[in-house]
Amino acid sequence: LEMTYQNLQERFKAVQHTLQESHTRLAGKLAELDFVSRYLEAILHHMSQGIIFIDLKGIVTTYNAAAQQILQIPEKDILFHPFTDFFDDSFLGFSLHEAFSIKQCPKTSLLAWSQEGQVRELEVEATFVAMSQQAYPLAHRQSSSLPIQGLLVLLRDITTFRRLQQAAHRHDRLKELGELAAHLAHEIRNPLGGIKGFANLLQQELHERPDLQQMASYIVQGADDLNQFVSQVLFYARPFQLHIENVDLVPFIEDIRQLMQADSAWNSE
Repeated sequence: LEMTYQNLQERFKAVQHTLQESHTRLAGKLAELDFVSRYLEAILHHMSQGIIFIDLKGIVTTYNAAAQQILQIPEKDILFHPFTDFFDDSFLGFSLHEAFSIKQCPKTSLLAWSQEGQVRELEVEATFVAMSQQAYPLAHRQSSSLPIQGLLVLLRDITTFRRLQQAAHRHDRLKELGELAAHLAHEIRNPLGGIKGFANLLQQELHERPDLQQMASYIVQGADDLNQFVSQVLFYARPFQLHIENVDLVPFIEDIRQLMQADSAWNSE
């Protein structure tokens, strides 16, 4: 009996020692698992893309900070709740119910998300996710298809990108318009120089007719104004600078009166 008791004590100590080693290894594995979980949570939290994982029952099991910022729905409200409680079945650009039925969905889709009067353009990437082969027994790994766990959705707010893209396109159009304006300005300046030259000659010849000489001076002034306008068209991209000066309104109004008298449209009656 004494020997049996001693043997039982030794076996008990051996089992206890084995249990302690198993407990130590298990604690290490738990600590490692906790570290990996926190590490993955930190990565998900700091990703710029919104990440949503919807299981086969339609429950949202992953919802990171970027998704919360894009959709403006708190994590505590949507996490572990049905996705369709907050969004339409076709919110992602396709029918979620049909996608789960056939286990297929469009890879990428675009949608406009309106909330609080603001419209955001979202790019959606959806992929069905299956567990890796290492997570299943060896007999199941030989199967060509693994059980699908759910739908992984990536959201990206491309509103700012679209605005920058439109600004770039507008800049390209303005560049083309500038090239066209330069060509037109060159074509306009050629006859404009001739008009001004002949008007100057006419002004010199009419020194005995001050009234007609004044009209010729208006032609010269008009040519100069057109030339200045062409110059502004050529330099439209440059910063506009104001040149402020005092002007006597009486001669200015008198010039306008004479121009109106010379215009047949004002003297038709």
